[in-house]
Amino acid sequence: GGEMTFRSVGINLFGGHLAGRQALEEDLRKLEEATPDFVEVCPHGLGVILGGRLDRGRAQVVEEILGKMGLAHTVHAPHALNLIDLETLNLQREVLEASVRFAGETGAEVVVCHAGKRELRHARHRLRDQLAAERDALREAGDLAASLGVTLAIENSYPEPPVIRGETYAYAAWPSELA
Repeated sequence: GGEMTFRSVGINLFGGHLAGRQALEEDLRKLEEATPDFVEVCPHGLGVILGGRLDRGRAQVVEEILGKMGLAHTVHAPHALNLIDLETLNLQREVLEASVRFAGETGAEVVVCHAGKRELRHARHRLRDQLAAERDALREAGDLAASLGVTLAIENSYPEPPVIRGETYAYAAWPSELA
């Protein structure tokens, strides 16, 4: 039949947690009460990536809290990540690398990131070149992830209004294109 079997259910640790250790612990405790199989944590909400680099001291605090609570977790790379943005490609690559390193250091088995989006400001670049840059960046990040025992997953998106209006090209809104 066409039924889907869910193997696990996760909850996103939403919002910023720059208020400190206590606020993060409280929010994780609340999520834990829902008994998820895992919690998705976002380094951009935890202040562990600064200027494209992983801040190891901050990451260590998060690792200690997660370890103490015994919650399995995945990592979601910053939502602003856009590997087809050729203007800031080096920074974009560094942010994805830092996200993968954060996952490796905190014991997450999966890092999720969004596929690139072509916006009007990218018009002077060829889409083919942008997609090639993204493939290279993903291959490099994937190799790093593999070396750390982490899986890199590219998330599908949905046709948001700018995509429907043709202002943004987001191939991940169509699963066949993403594949």
